[in-house]
Amino acid sequence: MADNVRKTVYVVPHTHWDREWYEPFQVFRARLVRVLDHAIGVLGRDTRFRRFVLDGQAVILEDYLEARPEREPDIRRLVQDGRLRIGPWYVLADEFLVSPEALIRNLSIGRRVAQRFGRPMPVGYTPDPFGHIAQLPLILHGFGLDAAVFQRGVGDEAERLGLEFIWEASDGSSVLAIQLPATYSAVAGLGHATWDYEEGGAYDADLAVRHVRTILFGDVDPPDELPFWLKLPFSRLRGDGLAGRSRSQALLLPNGTDHLYLQEDLPDVIEELARALPQVDWVLGDLEEYLDRVRETAGPLERYRGEFRGSRYHHILSGVLSSRAYLKQANDRAQQLLERYAEPLVALARAAGGYDASALLEQAWKLLIKNHFHDSICGCSVDAVHREMVSRFASVTQIGETEARRALARLVGGTLPGVVPEPAPEATLAVFNPLPYARESVVSYTVYVPEGMGDAVSVLDPSGCPLPVQREVETVFAHGRSDRRVDRVTLMAAVPMPALGVSCLKVAAAADAAVTGQVAAAASEAGAGAQTDFWAVAPDPAGLAASKADVRVDHHALENEYLRFELGPEGPVLIDKATKRRHVLRLRFEDVADAGDSYDFSPLPGDAPIVIDRPAAPARIVRPGPVVGALAAEYRFSVPARLSADRSRREGLVELPVEVVFQLERGARALHVYVSLDNTAEDHRLRLVVSSGVQADYVWAGDSFVWLRRPVRPPKGEGWYQKPQPTAPMRHAVAVSSGEAGFAVMARGLKEYEAIPTASGVDLAVTLLRCVGWLSRDDLLSRPEGAGPSLPVPEAQCLGTHRFELALMPFSGPYWQSPLLRELDAFVTPPMAQAVVLRPAADRGEARAAAGASPAPAAPSDTGGSFLEVSSPLLLSALKPADERDSVIVRIWNPAPEPVEGWIRIGRGRPAVYAVRLDETRLGEERLALDADGRLRVALPPGGVCSYELVDWCL
Repeated sequence: MADNVRKTVYVVPHTHWDREWYEPFQVFRARLVRVLDHAIGVLGRDTRFRRFVLDGQAVILEDYLEARPEREPDIRRLVQDGRLRIGPWYVLADEFLVSPEALIRNLSIGRRVAQRFGRPMPVGYTPDPFGHIAQLPLILHGFGLDAAVFQRGVGDEAERLGLEFIWEASDGSSVLAIQLPATYSAVAGLGHATWDYEEGGAYDADLAVRHVRTILFGDVDPPDELPFWLKLPFSRLRGDGLAGRSRSQALLLPNGTDHLYLQEDLPDVIEELARALPQVDWVLGDLEEYLDRVRETAGPLERYRGEFRGSRYHHILSGVLSSRAYLKQANDRAQQLLERYAEPLVALARAAGGYDASALLEQAWKLLIKNHFHDSICGCSVDAVHREMVSRFASVTQIGETEARRALARLVGGTLPGVVPEPAPEATLAVFNPLPYARESVVSYTVYVPEGMGDAVSVLDPSGCPLPVQREVETVFAHGRSDRRVDRVTLMAAVPMPALGVSCLKVAAAADAAVTGQVAAAASEAGAGAQTDFWAVAPDPAGLAASKADVRVDHHALENEYLRFELGPEGPVLIDKATKRRHVLRLRFEDVADAGDSYDFSPLPGDAPIVIDRPAAPARIVRPGPVVGALAAEYRFSVPARLSADRSRREGLVELPVEVVFQLERGARALHVYVSLDNTAEDHRLRLVVSSGVQADYVWAGDSFVWLRRPVRPPKGEGWYQKPQPTAPMRHAVAVSSGEAGFAVMARGLKEYEAIPTASGVDLAVTLLRCVGWLSRDDLLSRPEGAGPSLPVPEAQCLGTHRFELALMPFSGPYWQSPLLRELDAFVTPPMAQAVVLRPAADRGEARAAAGASPAPAAPSDTGGSFLEVSSPLLLSALKPADERDSVIVRIWNPAPEPVEGWIRIGRGRPAVYAVRLDETRLGEERLALDADGRLRVALPPGGVCSYELVDWCL
């Protein structure tokens, strides 16, 4: 804009509320009550105070009203008058550490909570999270939000983009984006050297003018009275200020910071600033008013597509990806439980006339999303906060598992057995395949049978044919009895599963004469032409002959029809049998000192990595096949115990025992790697490193609704506030691909990787543990200043036992045209099994009628078949009860970097299908057409997401 164009400055009063951080929730809630009591009082008596923004997160209202329920009418009045701006989020979550569905639930719940009081603020306000995912515009757009306001994450692109720009998702959806180079605390405590209302402090008009001028025009130095952490970003505005960088006639000055009271004299301060700086207009307003003015007056805006993880203006704090890894693992388990098991099963059971447990699932989601607050899930709070998080995760698990089990039993026409397992020679297992495609899956379950019968247990499919099975039998005392022994049998059966469907299996001891006859007949038929390509395999005790699909095991190798894994003189080697390509993994553990804090890794000068790349003893067979084969290898470290008191060196010596189990399943195209260890050391980082053997300049990393192509080498970051780190986030996998050769590392709940270029190809390092003892420190080599209070957090050292689940997979061609995506989905989403007690068919019909449902076809236990199927490479993101209607929501997405045409097939029933947004608003009232086979044809752009509402879906 031309220099003579008059601009309007919008001063937006707000408080940024860290629900829990350097104090636990209840301590901060006590302050919240005082802060909001004060704000309600000021807004009630001073009409010049037109607006107050409550940080974009609606959970604050619930927290406040739980303590002050009598103030709800005041809150509702202020919201409906437009003076207290609330929502749209439930909490301000970290975006890289949670799933895209969790972000969608966050907005859905946040909107519903806010609507209880009035109109939510229609702005994607997310000021403080540590970077932003590439697909955030898509998620915001799906809720009708057309703007995002954020602080962190810009890199060298910042100068080109300016303050206002268009941020595009990979599918082309976009929002108006506003970056805050002067921080969300830009004019906190304006004109006061002491900001906190409780501490008082006289108003200094000269300080207010200097404070504003350094931001708006960059023509004076930042006032000395301001804190160091605020002067630093202000100094970067020297010369042009916000006015010189804006491409509209609107400028934004947020007035507030963490846990700050409303600045009571702000209307008077703005009136004085209007007299002192008459070259601009002044408005005490809110974000919506500011954005309206930007849209009215902006010139042509630059466009940007991609994530924001840069640290040009502000630290990005990338070490939070690996702080307190146990939290990330627990969160991943909880998200998978709700998204891929509980929600689909509850939705299907409701469609089958069962109980509607969606309200209970919402309670589970609210508990889980409270753990997604950025200072919580990032692991950068005091120990008491994270102990409370563990309790919330446990509550989510209790709700999710209970409702998933009940719904699964309902779907097969059964009930759950008693809580104490009773040994019996026969049982029924209901199995749920959460994957939207048919697959033979390994189903694991533990049953109890009379003593001496464990080795003869068979698993039969719904037609009564025996399945390949493997048993681990242990004789134990019966529950609550010391005079009776039973066999505890862990079964691993290879089960052909329908696409997103359920099946009933019979578990029976071979003492059952009918079962024995079926097993023998099937074994005789299977053995007629069976051959083995490799070494001899012991026959299945059930009588089934060896199959080419079986896993073969010896003391140095595992093999199935797709892969061969060898543990020999070269170390671990993984061979893709289709291409004959050998991947010499050079699998190793790397331990280095970490002189950082919960926010950032920081190296110790002169420290050299300790690397262990050979087992301490020969591997041993722990699972012999034919369904699951596994070798265990022990690695032993001697590592320094801790940093010295002056943090100049590592001192002491402790043993760090590590057990690695390499496991190969029947039909699997990936080698599972389970790492168990007892962490006895402090102040260190431990990583698992593997060599891909593939040369490439970039990697593909899983992320929310997209696979991102990231360069192997990070940007140089010259002149940046914080030097870029070589580590990066991943969602379940990172892959290297070049031409026909590809290699992927998968992980459950581990979020940080580094791609390391070498002469032999790209090595991939996954952080297992990052152990530190401080919330924040001011003396890091990797960051110019502290990121929070310098408080000890001894539990962030993560001492004790840990288990990590990874998988390694070679593949050929583009990742989206290979089996990689489905193998990854199967790795993180295995089948669910549950013992059930089947009711007679007549009883099932009566129960359905009592529930008010129409007569149903035979239960899946009788007919098999799929509820829902999705074509490759499209992936299922959600199958859930609709939020506010008696219908089902199905969501799919395209993980390919190119457009894809495909289909969804509804296997049972013929519901009415409507296209909906992410917020479940219908995009029209026209029903979408299904073909005769129940298929809905779809076409998605790269990273595209489609959501559908299924109405009157009766199963």
